[in-house]
Amino acid sequence: MALDYDTHCELGADLSAYSSAKQGEIRSACTTAATVLFLVYASPFVAVCCNVVLCLFCFLQGVVLGDINDFNRVQKILKQFVVMVVLCIGGVYASVNLSSASFKLGATILAFLAAAFVVF
Repeated sequence: MALDYDTHCELGADLSAYSSAKQGEIRSACTTAATVLFLVYASPFVAVCCNVVLCLFCFLQGVVLGDINDFNRVQKILKQFVVMVVLCIGGVYASVNLSSASFKLGATILAFLAAAFVVF
């Protein structure tokens, strides 16, 4: 049987015509389909966020920070930027893992990371 998302996955869908085992399979397939749809929907947003971070770095390096002929200075700035991005990504990973134990704690850590990202 093929899954019809509009028929089987809408809120309050009547699945009483199917056996309880088949209803579980349909619910599982609906969950998988919803996850795929969310990823398709969210992927451009993730790409835009990555591009914004890279654009910010390029803007700061090229316009605001000035002389790019000083190799040691450019190397230091690049290392600081990479370390900041790695720490922020690691912090987001930690806050997501902590959210399973306490949602408020995970959200608080994520807020502090966002503030740290803006300050740096």
